[in-house]
Amino acid sequence: MQKETDGIRKIAANYIFVPGWPLVKNGYVEISGFQGVRVVDTHGQIKEIAGLEFYGGMIVPDYVCACKSLLLPEVEILPFLERLFAQKGNVYQRVALIEGADLIRLVWKERAAIRLL
Repeated sequence: MQKETDGIRKIAANYIFVPGWPLVKNGYVEISGFQGVRVVDTHGQIKEIAGLEFYGGMIVPDYVCACKSLLLPEVEILPFLERLFAQKGNVYQRVALIEGADLIRLVWKERAAIRLL
C-alpha cells in the first residue's frame, strides 16, 4: 500500500513566485504528477520535513527558462514575471530556479541563471 505522500517532491527556496500566488518567502512547493504544483506558504518559517529539498534562489514556473534571454542586468524580476504570467498563464507541471539574482532588491544580475528542478 502506498502512502498518500509517495511520489510528491517537496522543494523549498528563499522565494517562490508562481501564477496565482503573491511572492512567498521561505515556502515550498509540492510537485505531483497528478495534482501538478502546489505552493505551501510557511509564513517564513521552514521546518525540517522528510524529503524536503532546499535551494538558494527563487522558484518560478518552468516556462520562465525559455525567456531567460530577455532578462538583462538590473531588470526587476517581479514585474518581468508578472508580464510573463499574463502571457503564459498558470499551466505548468515543473518548476525552475532563479539563482544568482539580487534577492534583496529582486533584480537580475549578469551572472544569474535559471535551471529546471
